[in-house]
Parts: sequence; structure tokens; C-alpha cells
Amino acid sequence: MTEAHGLQGSESAPEGAHHLTEMKILLLGNKASGKSASIRTILGSKEPDVKTAQCVKIQGESAGVEVTVVEAPGWWRNYTVKDGPNLNAEEIVLSASLCSPGPHVVLLVIRLDTHFTKTCREALKERQGLFLSESIWSHSMVLFTFGDCLRDTTLEKHIESEGEALQWLVKKCGNRFHVFNNKNRNDSRQVQELLGKIEDMVKINSGGTFEVDSQLLQDFEIRRRRDEMKAMERLIRVQKQKQDTACRTGDQPQPELRIVLVGHRHSGKSSAGNTILGSEEFELRRTSKCVMKEAKVAGRQVTVVEAPGWWNNYCLNDSSKLTKQELLRSASLCPPGPHVLLLVLRVDGSFTKENTNPVKEHLELFGLRVWDYTMVLFTYGDWLGETSIEQHIESEGEALQWLVEKCGNRYHLLNNYNRGDSDQVTELLEQIEGIVAENDPQYYEVSSEILEEVQKGQRTVEENANLSMLKVMKNRTVLKWLKGKVQLFNIHLFFCSLGLFVKICHKCIVLK
Repeated sequence: MTEAHGLQGSESAPEGAHHLTEMKILLLGNKASGKSASIRTILGSKEPDVKTAQCVKIQGESAGVEVTVVEAPGWWRNYTVKDGPNLNAEEIVLSASLCSPGPHVVLLVIRLDTHFTKTCREALKERQGLFLSESIWSHSMVLFTFGDCLRDTTLEKHIESEGEALQWLVKKCGNRFHVFNNKNRNDSRQVQELLGKIEDMVKINSGGTFEVDSQLLQDFEIRRRRDEMKAMERLIRVQKQKQDTACRTGDQPQPELRIVLVGHRHSGKSSAGNTILGSEEFELRRTSKCVMKEAKVAGRQVTVVEAPGWWNNYCLNDSSKLTKQELLRSASLCPPGPHVLLLVLRVDGSFTKENTNPVKEHLELFGLRVWDYTMVLFTYGDWLGETSIEQHIESEGEALQWLVEKCGNRYHLLNNYNRGDSDQVTELLEQIEGIVAENDPQYYEVSSEILEEVQKGQRTVEENANLSMLKVMKNRTVLKWLKGKVQLFNIHLFFCSLGLFVKICHKCIVLK
């Protein structure tokens, strides 16, 4: 184990000198920072990793102290608060109230094997700012994870070598820090030292805990109850829609369903396609071309076309000509037309007013009637945990609610990490059959103007590709000819040089 000694004021209390009989700890950090592993190290337990939107509270005993540990949900490493869903910010604030009256320490968990940038610092600083109290910093300590990566380097040297961003954070936390090697949980000293440092910090804080402003918590609770009520109302509406659809469609499934997946890049389209088809059909990589796959799913012949995505905040004018052409071409790849366009969105990211125009403009390339055939497909459903998708929609605010309503309140949640759950796919297909039953015609007919534009674009692309190929071949021919000329010149030059050498040698012989 690498010994962890703090900077000024961070020395741990002597072993066995703890006076607190109860200790409350809040862990805060980005995703994959090592929070869950640190909990297992502190409590000596085998709790699984937590990757959901909810806080998790775990209690146990460590070094003779009753310990309550709360893990707040993480965020993507470089995400600011506005980049993440509102649920994430709410849960972070409410996490402090799970260890009433508040935590003795907020452990800011940071990996040692990744560079801590200014962007990371701002992301962490913004989460601390959610508590609306500067006093949180006097209750904060940096907990470094992946301590085995230090090897022979001291923690102090690592902090100095990392630069201004990490040095600022450590200083902001009163130069309090510790390191865990979570691969070596048998070394109880690292836990005892941490508890000792927390004990020292509590003494400096006169034995107090960090308490979130009661008004702030009350406001969050009121907002949450309001969102839960609206979520229930939305769910009731959806259930009624499904019942009405079931009455129209009966028990007989649609023999064929044609689906087009659209959405911004990294939204989870390929994974969604694989979940729907039940096999690894789509490669999990970015492509500039449409990809079509098909399979037999739940008694239906299902065709799925994945259209290339646009950048999240790119309006239509910002997207490349090829992206727009391929987006239009996607609907023509499943003739006579798709039964549904699934607009793919991640639930672990935000959807704000900035995102509405890009979505609206790219979809309306197909024409204004496209909304009658569009449904929102939420991905990364595992992140929500026990939170319902309706609650997520309500908590996100007006932008996402507008989009869902624009799609006729049609939406579905997929957990692409649980492909063994075939019910989620069957339910999606049944919802698509409901759209088929509602629409006349039953599929989205691509207008002749759009088809003509797509075909024209394809011809232009092919012509440009052929011209480029001819140019390359011509250049290769010229290069080959030049190479031959150079070889002949070199041979000629060699013999000229040889002749000159022979003449010089002959003159030298004559002179002798």
C-alpha cells in the first residue's frame, strides 16, 4: 500500500484514538471514479457497484465506529450541471439529507490514473455549489482512488505534478486528502487513517456536521412531489392510449414492422437496434451511411434502419450535406416506407431548449407529417433505477415535455444492458402497432420530391466518387510513367558517370 500523508493540517489521528461513536460520510464524484469500491473498502462489504440515478445509503461498522455511507449518483466526467439530467442535480442535494442531520465529511472521489483537468474541476465545483453553501468546503476532503497506480511516487508529488486544477481543489478542501488502494482491502490501516483524518476535521468543525439549508430541501421535496403527480397523470394517459389501441388492433400482431432509428450521435441507436433484433447486428461505431438489418422478432418480420446521427446541438444548417442525404435515404431503404421513426434519446443526459431546434429541423427534413409517425425511444434505462420514465420526463422540464407531446405522448424506455428482457422489446413493438393502427396510410410515405432529391444526391455522390477514382487512377498512371522515366534517367546517368570515370582513369594511366 502507498502511504497517504496529507499536506498541512491533514495528519491522521493516532490509531485507536477515535472519539466519534458514529460517523456519517457522503461520497461525491463522477462516474467510474471508484465511489462504490471505496464504500466496500470502508465497510469491508461486498456491495455491488451503483450506476443509477438514486442515492444509496449503506450502514455498517468500521474500526469500531458505526459508519453511515451515502453514495450520490455520479455524472459524466466533463459534464457540467446543465449537461446532466435535472434528476441528477436533485439527488445530489438530497443525498446529504439521507444521513440526518448531515454528513461529517463529503469525500470528493478522484481517480489517480486519469488527469484532473480544469473542466473536471468546474464540474465538481458546480456539484458542490448545488448545496448553496460555501461552508461545505470546510467539511470536504479529497479521496484519491486507484492508489496502486502511484507506485514509488508520493501523493504530494502527484498533486504537484498534476497542475493548477488539482492543486486548487486540494487547497479548497483545506489541504485534506487521503488515498485508497481498493485492490488491497485487507490493509485495514488505510481505513483507520481515513477515519482518523475525518475525526481531526470534525474537531476543527467543533464536532458539527454539514447541514443543507432546510428551505432548499423543502423546495426540492415540493418540486419532486409535483413531478410525481404529473408523472402519474402522464402514465394514466399512456395506459388509456394502450387500451384504446388494443381494442383497435386485437391480439393479432402485425406480420411486418419497418423501423427507422434517428437521433444525435452517441444516443444509443446501434445498441437499441441490437436490443430490438435480439442480436449483435449493428456495429457499435459511428458511420456516415445508413445501415439496414432485419430479423424475426416476437412473431414479426422486423426491419431496422439506422440513420447516421447529427451532433447534439447542431442545427440543420450545421450538419453536413452527406448527413442530410443519408437521413432522407433512411426512409427509402425500407419500402414502401417505415411504420415508425424512433427518435433515440439518452436518459442520463439533459434535453434542453438548445436541443429542440436541432431535433425539430432534422426530423422535419422528412416533411411536417413525420411527427404522426415518430416516437421517442429513451436509452440507458438502467441508469434510472427505481425512477419511472414519466418522472424523468416531468423533472426535465418543458423542452422534453414538448418533444414527447409533439410525438403524441408516445415514448418507450429501453435497457440495452438487459437484452435478456424480451418483454421490453415486445412492448415496444406493440406500441408501434398502435401507431400503425392510428395512421392512414399505415406507414410514412416518402414524397416523390424527397425521393427525387435523395436519388439526385446519390447520383451526385456516385459521380463525384467516380471522378475522384478516375483522378486517382490518372495520377497513378502519371506517377508510374514518371517513375519509369526517372529509372531510365538514373541508368543513363550511371553510364555517363561510368564513362567519365573510365576516361579519367585512362588519362591517369597515360600520365604515368
